[in-house]
Amino acid sequence: MPSIAYRDEFARDLSKELAYLVGHRELSWVTVLQEHLADLEGLLATFPEAGAAPREDTPVLRKLRLRRAPFYVWYAIDPRRRDAPVTFLRLFHVRQDSPAPRAP
Repeated sequence: MPSIAYRDEFARDLSKELAYLVGHRELSWVTVLQEHLADLEGLLATFPEAGAAPREDTPVLRKLRLRRAPFYVWYAIDPRRRDAPVTFLRLFHVRQDSPAPRAP
């Protein structure tokens, strides 16, 4: 079962979103975001190819929307290695106009 790794960019995105939610007293959304990220970690540890591959030329780059929280998680996998970690690359709000991150 693959482990989950986090890129620095993902950690910064998450910190920024949490700070925004806390600053706007949206503490219930902080809990939702944390729970859904934990759910996503469990899903991808078992089914690393669960997300859509949005570009044909980068099959290792995928994204999934969190179930209830309005965020997309972009992640990368190495389908050639079953024990390779699933690497969380970026976290974007669904209304954020952001380009796809580059695959590692």
